[in-house]
Amino acid sequence: MDVELLVVSDCPHELGAFEMVRAVADELCLAVSVITTVIETDEQARLRGFTGSPTILVSGHDLFPEAGAHVGMACRVYATPAGLSRLPSIEALRKALGDAAAS
Repeated sequence: MDVELLVVSDCPHELGAFEMVRAVADELCLAVSVITTVIETDEQARLRGFTGSPTILVSGHDLFPEAGAHVGMACRVYATPAGLSRLPSIEALRKALGDAAAS
């Protein structure tokens, strides 16, 4: 499975997102390749449908799509059971990766 992290330059949550994806993939015994792509311009953001850093994609599809989300150079906020966070909850990522692997 190909996982791509879309981030802005110097995103403080890039490493956390990368480590979280690796940990969940290992837990689920999924063979994944994780690459990071830095979004540097508004044009790149528009072309990629980038809704904030970090965005986690599997096979080009956002694991946490939000209808009507603003596309552009920004930090991303995820709704979690504990409130808003800069990363998705581990439970949500576990479900999203598991669902992606099953499809």
